[in-house]
Amino acid sequence: LFFGCTTQKNTLITRSYHNLTAHYNVYFNGKMALQEAVNTLNSKCQYNYYDILPIFPYECTDAKNLVLAKLNRTLEKAAKTITNHSITVKPKYNNLRNLTPAQLAFYKKKEYVKWIDDSYLLIAIANVYKGELFKSQQALHKILSTFKGANTIPYAKVWLARTYILQGRFEDALTTLKDVSASKKISKKLKKEIELTYADLYIHEKNYKEAIPHLEEALKLEHNRSLKAKYAFILAQLYMLTNNKNLALQYFKKVIKYNPTYDLTFHARLFEATALGPKNNPNAVKKQLIKMLKDEKNSDYIDKIYFTLAQLDLKTGDTTEAINNFKQSIFFSKSQTQKGLTYLTLANLYFKQHKYVQAGKYYDSTLQVLPQDYIEYKSIKNKSKSLIQLAHNLEIVTLQDSLLKLASLPKNQLNKIIDSIIQSVKAKQALAQQSYTSGFDPLDPASVRYASGMSTPQNQGGKWYFYNPILISRGKQLFRQRWGDRKLEDNWRRKVKKAINDMVTTAATDSTSQKPSDLTSRQYYLKQIPLSDSAKLVSKQKIINALFNAGLIYENQLQDYEKAIQTFEELTKKYPHNKFELDAYYHLYLLYRKKNDYSASENYKQKIINEYPNSLYAKALKNPYYLSKLRSTQKQAENLLMNTIRLYDNGKYIQVIDSANYALKHFPNQPVIPNLLFLKAKSYAALNQQDSLVNILNYIVKNYPNNQISHYASELLHQLTKGNLNINIYKFTPQTKHYFVLIVDTVSKINKEKFLLFKLANEYSKDKVFTAEISQIGKQKIIVLKTFDNLQNAKQFINFFQRNWQNKNTWFLISEQNFNTLVKDKNLLKYLLFYAKNYNMNIPNL
Repeated sequence: LFFGCTTQKNTLITRSYHNLTAHYNVYFNGKMALQEAVNTLNSKCQYNYYDILPIFPYECTDAKNLVLAKLNRTLEKAAKTITNHSITVKPKYNNLRNLTPAQLAFYKKKEYVKWIDDSYLLIAIANVYKGELFKSQQALHKILSTFKGANTIPYAKVWLARTYILQGRFEDALTTLKDVSASKKISKKLKKEIELTYADLYIHEKNYKEAIPHLEEALKLEHNRSLKAKYAFILAQLYMLTNNKNLALQYFKKVIKYNPTYDLTFHARLFEATALGPKNNPNAVKKQLIKMLKDEKNSDYIDKIYFTLAQLDLKTGDTTEAINNFKQSIFFSKSQTQKGLTYLTLANLYFKQHKYVQAGKYYDSTLQVLPQDYIEYKSIKNKSKSLIQLAHNLEIVTLQDSLLKLASLPKNQLNKIIDSIIQSVKAKQALAQQSYTSGFDPLDPASVRYASGMSTPQNQGGKWYFYNPILISRGKQLFRQRWGDRKLEDNWRRKVKKAINDMVTTAATDSTSQKPSDLTSRQYYLKQIPLSDSAKLVSKQKIINALFNAGLIYENQLQDYEKAIQTFEELTKKYPHNKFELDAYYHLYLLYRKKNDYSASENYKQKIINEYPNSLYAKALKNPYYLSKLRSTQKQAENLLMNTIRLYDNGKYIQVIDSANYALKHFPNQPVIPNLLFLKAKSYAALNQQDSLVNILNYIVKNYPNNQISHYASELLHQLTKGNLNINIYKFTPQTKHYFVLIVDTVSKINKEKFLLFKLANEYSKDKVFTAEISQIGKQKIIVLKTFDNLQNAKQFINFFQRNWQNKNTWFLISEQNFNTLVKDKNLLKYLLFYAKNYNMNIPNL
C-alpha cells in the first residue's frame, strides 16, 4: 500500500490503488456536490413562464448564488483527483520491440488512471454552471486532445456544443453535434443528452419547428418525472408558438399527469385555458379562469390569472376589459417580472392605440421594474424617452392654450372659475385630513372589504379574514398603495400623520397672508395666467416651440406620420408666419410624399418656393442638383480645414494664413470658416504679430457672434487688452515629466469622465501606474492624468487616446513645472497660447 501511493511508478499496484482511491474518495465527493447543485437549481429556479423555459438548469441565473459553494467544492475535488492521482509515467517493459499491439497501445497512453478524464469533465460542467465558459472549453479540449477513445469523449463534445450555444456560436455547435451523432455506438443516456442539446440549439436560434422532434425524442428517453413534466411544458410552449394549439393542449395535459410542483401545474392549467382559445368557447375559458381566481391555492398567482384574462379579452376584441384586467394584475402583482411584463404589455397596447401619453407612463414604469439586462430594455428606454419628451411638449400646448383662454375671459368670470378651483382644493384638503384622522385601517377586515368592494365574510365561505389568503393579499396591496413598503415597528404612522397635519396647518397660515404658494389664494392662480400682451406672446411662443418639437417626435421617433401632419398643420394654421413655418412646410412636403399624396406635397412645395424663394429649401426644390453641388462645396471646405490643421500642426503658420484667406474668398458661407479664421489668429499669435491677431479676433467676434469660436476669440481679446498674455512665464522642457489635461464640458459628468480616462490609461499601459485627478483653473474644471516620463511618451498616449475616446473634449499636454505655474496664474487661455506656439500640436475642439 505504501508503494501504491506514489504516482511516479506505473505498476499494476499503483494503478489499482489510484483508480480505487480516486473513484471512491475525491471524485465521488465532487460528483455528488455537482449533483446537489443541479438539484438545487432545478427546485429553486424562478421561471418566467411567459417565455420558453430553459432546458438546462445552468441557464437559471437567479438561483446561481445558491449553488456557488457546491460548484467550488466540485472544482476543488476534481482538481485534487488530477493532482494527487494522475499517473503519466510509462510502464516498464524489458523489450519494447516485442510488445503486442495491445501492449503497445497501452504503452502509448498519456494517462493511466481512468478517473482523470472524468475529473476534467466535472471541471468543465461545473464551470458551465458558474458561467466560466472559457475555462470549461479548456478542460473539454484537454479531454479531446489527451484521452483518445475514452468514454468521456462524446460527452465532452456534447458539453462543448452547449458552451458554443451559450456563446451564440450556433454553427460551431451544430458541427460538433453532428460529429458526436455520427458515432455508431450511442447509449440511451448519451442519445438523450444529444437530443436535448439539439433542441436547445434550435430554441436559441428561434427555429422552433426543428426543436420539437428532438425534444419529443428526449422526453421518451427521460425517466425522471419532474424533468418529463418540464420538457412536456416546453413542448407545449413550442407548439403554441408554431400555432398548433391541439398538440399544445395535449402536452399541457401531460404536464399535469406527471404530477410536478404546484407552480408548474398551475401554469399548465393556466395556459391550457388560454390554448383553448376564444373561438372555441370564450365564456367557458373565462369561467375556468375565474374559478382558478377563487381557489385559495392560487392566492400567490392572482396577478397571472388576471394577466391571462386580459390576454383573452384582447383576443375577443374587448380592449377596455383587457386594460382593466391588466391593471388588476399590476395591483395584485408580487413578482417583479410579472409586474414588468404587464406594464410593458399595457404600454404597447396604448402605443398601438396612439395614446402616447399613457404609453409613456407605462414604459417608464416598465423601466423601474425590469432588470437592465432584459433583452428589450434598451429599445424600451429609447421609446420611453421619446414619449416623455412628447408628453412634455403636449402638456405645454394644453396648459398654455388653457391659460390663454382664461386670459381672454372677463375679470368677473375669471374670478368665478378661480374661486371654484379654490373650493375644490379646500374640499380635497378637508377630505385628506378626514381620511388620516378617521381611524381607517387597511388591515381591518371590514375596512378592506368596504374600500375594495369585497363581499361579506359569509360569501367567502364563512372564513375569517386572516384565514383567507386572497383577502390578506388584497389587504396587503391596499396597505402598500396607501403607506408604501414599511418596516414592521410600533407607531409607524405617527411621523406621516404629523407631516400631513403640518402641511394642512401651513396651507391655512399661508391663505391668510395671501402668499402666491397658497393653493387656496386667488393671487396664486392669477399670477400664472398671461394677462399682459408680453405674457401672451411668451405663452404663444411656448406653444409654437412645443408643437414643432411634438411634430418632429411624431415623424422621426415614432414614425406616426398622420399625427406629425396634424401637428405641423396645426402649427402653420393657428400661428402663421411663426419662426418654424418654413421648416414645418418642408416636413409636410416630405410627409405627404411618404404617404404618396403628391397633390398635397406639391402644394407645400409651391408654398416654400413662393413664400421663401431665397431659402435653401426653395433652391433645392427648384434645382435638383443644387444640394449635391452644395454638398460638394461643403466637402471641399472641410478638406481645406483638415489640410490647414495639418499645416498648423507642422508649424507652417504663413501657409495657414494663406489657406484661411483662400477659404474666406471661395467658401464665405461655409460652417468651417470660423475655425479656419481662429487657426489664422493662432498663427498670428505664434508669429508674434499682435496687431494682426487683434484684427482677426475682432473680425471673428463681429461676424460670428453665435459661434462657440467667438467666445474664445472674445476672451482672448479681453486678455490682450488687459496685458495678461505674457506667455514667457512658461518654459518648454520636452524631456521633463508631462501631464495630460482634459477640459470638462459638462460638470455633472466629470466623475464618469475621470473614471473612463483612468480606465483608458490603464488599458494603454498595464505596466505603468497612472492617477487621474479633478482640478480647477479659474472657473474651468479639468481632469489631470499623471504622469508621463517626457513629452514623447505623452504623445504616444495621445494616439491611443484619439482612437478610443468617444467624447469631443478639448485636451492638451503640459509639463509638471508649467502645470504648477498654470495653477497659480489661473489663466488657461495664456497657457493654450504658449502651447499652440511651442508644441506644434493643434488643440482639438477649440
